[in-house]
Amino acid sequence: MPVLAVVLPKGTRPGAASVRITRGRYAPADGVLLAGAGFYALLGFPLDDVWHRIFGQDVTLWAPRT
Repeated sequence: MPVLAVVLPKGTRPGAASVRITRGRYAPADGVLLAGAGFYALLGFPLDDVWHRIFGQDVTLWAPRT
């Protein structure tokens, strides 16, 4: 949904705190921030998979003892 906040406003500035993307196209600053945070969160999934392939399953204090 944050991507819609960045893409939908066309022609007018959505508010005082807006980011210019191209000539005549502005996006709200909070939409850009949420889209960036979502991208950063999605980046963690492949990195977590690489981590587990290298080091194996995590062992934590709450893991069942066998």
